[in-house]
Amino acid sequence: MDNELSSFIDHLYAIVCDLKTKNIILNSNGIFNKATPSRFLGDAPIGVPLSKAEIGINVKELLNAVKILPFLVETTTRKYLVGSYGLKHTVEKHLQGGYISNGYVILAMLYLKYDMKLPKESPINCNFACKYVKSDGSLKSASSELLKF
Repeated sequence: MDNELSSFIDHLYAIVCDLKTKNIILNSNGIFNKATPSRFLGDAPIGVPLSKAEIGINVKELLNAVKILPFLVETTTRKYLVGSYGLKHTVEKHLQGGYISNGYVILAMLYLKYDMKLPKESPINCNFACKYVKSDGSLKSASSELLKF
């Protein structure tokens, strides 16, 4: 593994660890606030945070998300308009592998420094301070440069 890829994985893992210090668990299913139990989850276990090994195994998925997301959304000021689960499906339309987990979309958005808000009513999803943008030819060009699965 080259230094640049190793650094990318380290940065992503640091985001997961930082969330954990705030009592927030990020795994491939999504994001969970341990401090605010959800009526949807009840006593169900919320799982464990992503490990550095998991991030390494799925690094192509994450790299592709980081490449494609800037062509799909742009930052807004204090309006959390885009939900992670809907964004996951939008990203999947452009990924050649066809699948990305909700948690990895969240991690990619946090890596790209989009502001996140955890809604009280949704146990695994979050909203981002961004809006969808209309596509131009650059999205098609970006899609052609994605890593193959």
